[in-house]
Amino acid sequence: MNNRNRGFFLILSIALILTSCSYSEPDNEYTKLTDTELAYIENYSTDTIIKELQSKIQKPILEFDNIEIKELNIYEDKLLMKPKENKKEFANIFIDVYLILDKSLSFEEATNLSEECMDKITDTFRKKKDGEFRLSTISVLFESENLKKILKENIYFRDIDKDINALSPEQSKEDFNIQTIIFNELSRDSEADILRLGLDDISNNYIIEVNVFEVKDAEAYINDINSKNDNLIKTLSNNEDIKKYFQSNSVNKLKLIYNVPWYEESQLIYDFEL
Repeated sequence: MNNRNRGFFLILSIALILTSCSYSEPDNEYTKLTDTELAYIENYSTDTIIKELQSKIQKPILEFDNIEIKELNIYEDKLLMKPKENKKEFANIFIDVYLILDKSLSFEEATNLSEECMDKITDTFRKKKDGEFRLSTISVLFESENLKKILKENIYFRDIDKDINALSPEQSKEDFNIQTIIFNELSRDSEADILRLGLDDISNNYIIEVNVFEVKDAEAYINDINSKNDNLIKTLSNNEDIKKYFQSNSVNKLKLIYNVPWYEESQLIYDFEL
């Protein structure tokens, strides 16, 4: 759905406060949550939350006779990192919805209907409750097969309360130690921020994905990436704990991904055998 970039786009970004806390200091941070919220966070599995969110996103859409749910994908990104922090993101569930509008509608009717539907979806998720603790982004794509026009709207869930630390998923000590080594190495680059980090369950590749902010000298930065990669690989190869981790988890390869939207190639990917 994210690759459908043709046609008319209507972008809506809504920041919702995601009140949260930290597993690391329960006595200080859990007090910011109600007993009901705390019980939900501690007891509900990801699968249960995804099923709940699926029912919740469908309800406002099914109120419209002229809108069909073509695709609905709800997924967890376990590798998602908090910006500029050595922590995994607790709000790591994404909802992607692809909706088809009745082809008999005019462009104006289709646009108005899409906006009305999106308003209902927004109202449904406006207040933080239960599964919304885990939500990162809801992306809704509206398309008219007849008009070949697309309207895309997003709801972003963000923790904007600086006094409350965001929750982090539980990690094994082994995973966190390796994450820390990589985080410390990559943090030397002030122009880069780790987006995703960890072992991908499907490919069994260890993924390191970074976002690189726009730099003063693009060519110089791109030319220096090989040197940065060499330094990182050297650090990892010389660490016995990392080598044991890769062996015990049958890691296929290390995949380094640089997101560089300011460059002619918006994404650079490097594979390494360790």
